[in-house]
Amino acid sequence: IMSRKSTQPAIVNFDINSVDGLDRRGLQSLAKRIGIKANSATAVLREEIKNYHEANFAQIQTLGRAKQQHRETVTAPVVPVIQSPKVVRKDPLLEWFEKYLTKDENGVISEPDRIEPEGVMKLTEEMGVPAEDIRWLVLSYLLNAEQMGSYSWEEWQKFK
Repeated sequence: IMSRKSTQPAIVNFDINSVDGLDRRGLQSLAKRIGIKANSATAVLREEIKNYHEANFAQIQTLGRAKQQHRETVTAPVVPVIQSPKVVRKDPLLEWFEKYLTKDENGVISEPDRIEPEGVMKLTEEMGVPAEDIRWLVLSYLLNAEQMGSYSWEEWQKFK
């Protein structure tokens, strides 16, 4: 995800265990979101995504294990020697977008870069605006949506 001011992609947190279950299209979508070229072979994409996750989240996991080991070995209160990692704040617009992504019964996102009609229906219910209301048509027009009732991440970013 690129901001207008930065050429570096934002840190994107995702479940590393779900990477093996993604099809090629899902891998390509995730690769694009984290700034990896998406035209590599499927196995290469999967490996690069795992490397990205390891590079960006290994320190946090290592600190968590070290703190757990510290708790298990120390009986008296001691000032921890480990420094806490800086908190990476997620883009609120991205959090809002991800809230409406369609997930199957296993929690796997079916289309990671598009809010599908099921997600839009959830949005309409939470906003208290009926799906038939003209305001949704206006929103689709303002976001320059390709499809009525379905929004891509690129379209969604026009909220900024």
